[in-house]
Amino acid sequence: MTNLRVQRLSEQFWAMAGAQEAFPRNLESAILWTLPVAIIKVPRLRISHARGWLEQRNLPLVIDGADRELHACLIAFGGRGLVFLDGKNPPDEIRFSLAHEMGHFIIDYFEPRRIAVARFGSDIADVLDGRRPPTVEERGAAILSSTMIGVYRHLMARTPSGGIGCSRIAEAENTADELALELLAPAEVVKQCLAAELRSRNRSQAEITTILKETFGLPTSVAVRYSLRFDPAEKKDRSVKEWLGLY
Repeated sequence: MTNLRVQRLSEQFWAMAGAQEAFPRNLESAILWTLPVAIIKVPRLRISHARGWLEQRNLPLVIDGADRELHACLIAFGGRGLVFLDGKNPPDEIRFSLAHEMGHFIIDYFEPRRIAVARFGSDIADVLDGRRPPTVEERGAAILSSTMIGVYRHLMARTPSGGIGCSRIAEAENTADELALELLAPAEVVKQCLAAELRSRNRSQAEITTILKETFGLPTSVAVRYSLRFDPAEKKDRSVKEWLGLY
């Protein structure tokens, strides 16, 4: 079942964009038109490329972590975002990477910032951007209202083997994936598409995966995982296998 908050944020995004894109969605034009985000494509993207890009422009933003290859990364400050994408990746990988980073931007940065400004006034932006510490009153109000205040840090830290290694980061990554999927292949639209194209109740996971790839432009690995939600033959223990990554 789609998270209602994720569904609401997806609907808000397309309402701000003015119109929903046809499938498979590219998202780039809608993002540039709707959100204060710049998209930068770098062949064979690494953390060092993003660091160098910022240093060349004298931007005082820090990217944590050892240098490694990336599909994409997000940097957000001052109410704006920069999304770096590996321009050598296939179009479906770029599509999902961009949607995933937008999931982070909207859920972890843009929406909390909007809520904070609405609750505390525009002066709170100086706290969010690290220009001053929050007052005692702001700290107390933030705790009572469950509003996060402080400088946003992109969750890029990984273990030496490349694993996430932190439940907080894992949860943020999963939620970003949820919004990415809702932006690219909304669950209700997928259900309608499957009902129209696969009338048999015994449709296979492979058939569902093919539709998710061909109609909605999802990468194979993402389509396989997402297909499990729509497989009527799924057994009760399938969710445990999905959680463990056993396919």
